[in-house]
Amino acid sequence: VNWRGGSGSSKSWTVGKKVLSMLLKPDGHREKLLAMRKVGTTLRGSIFAMLKTQIKMYGLDVRIKESTMSFHAPNGNEIILSGLDDPEKIKSVSGITKIWLEEATEFIEKDFNELDRRLRGHVDSYYQIILSFNPIHETHWIKKRFWDSPEEVEGGRYNPAKMYNLVTTFLDNKFLDDEYKEIMMLIPPEHPDYRIYVKGEWGVEQ
Repeated sequence: VNWRGGSGSSKSWTVGKKVLSMLLKPDGHREKLLAMRKVGTTLRGSIFAMLKTQIKMYGLDVRIKESTMSFHAPNGNEIILSGLDDPEKIKSVSGITKIWLEEATEFIEKDFNELDRRLRGHVDSYYQIILSFNPIHETHWIKKRFWDSPEEVEGGRYNPAKMYNLVTTFLDNKFLDDEYKEIMMLIPPEHPDYRIYVKGEWGVEQ
């Protein structure tokens, strides 16, 4: 799943709800979700804090381990958080069924390939990698690999049978307050940020 969007488009919040629903689903198979940012020190104030807020808001039966920044459901499923600033940490992680890369444009393609190799073995459900990001630049490897067709860009590997690409903007977020919307609309169309953060389109050279 590739979720591209502008500021305030509810990407992170919605993916957070998705991974928590995976954590709690009673399908009888184990889910071990790995949620990541490129730099591990950013996790506590971003993904970890957000998931804790959602667990409290929705009254979910999930145990939170502050020391390891992990989440554990009664059915044995778990969400673990990790940065990729120390690649050796990931090599010791096994049994992963789902991966979420928050701010995915922080990662290089080599990072993605290594994480993709961590999804192996047999699972009763399915493997999945979720990428959520602002489309910072049209030359980014994510665009080439997952958004461009082989006919459009040499090396493109988009396969709609295996991928789901979604684009959202702040206008899709019905929970945003009017003040935030007004601030977004004050960004002039000729400003480089307008394409990325208002329209959710890939950034271009000015």
